[in-house]
Amino acid sequence: IWDIRLLYGGRHRNHPAITILRGKKVVVEPLGDVQKNGALVDVDGESPGRIPATFEILPGALTLRY
Repeated sequence: IWDIRLLYGGRHRNHPAITILRGKKVVVEPLGDVQKNGALVDVDGESPGRIPATFEILPGALTLRY
């Protein structure tokens, strides 16, 4: 995504190059050389590292208070 404002504004969903998928476990791997294509990961404004990365839903891992 070249314009980060589209991402944070939610307007990226209509971009022709974006595909939205759902899953309980998502593995993100770079195409080709990791050193050249290891993109940064952004999780709710935090940058924990680069891809490859695995994201998994863990039922019961969070307690939400209303």
